[in-house]
Amino acid sequence: MGDHRPAVVPAGGGDVEFVSALRAVLGEEPAAAAARLCARTGATRLRDLGVSAAALAACVETAARRAELDATPPRPDRAELRALYEAAR
Repeated sequence: MGDHRPAVVPAGGGDVEFVSALRAVLGEEPAAAAARLCARTGATRLRDLGVSAAALAACVETAARRAELDATPPRPDRAELRALYEAAR
């Protein structure tokens, strides 16, 4: 959340069609939508929303099962997902 990159887009990039669809649904760039939500809520980190470090393991497991990750070659492994959540916490 800190750099306002949606967690659905790993550091290596992402599926262009997915990001385009997300942009169309949001009506703006995903990063701009994330920044706007942060500004409205005052939350810039997952911990600001009450997400504990202990909860990250469950988040990683849930994210790892998402079929949408197949659209982000190479599919991120649990270590990369964990790093994304840790950076956002």
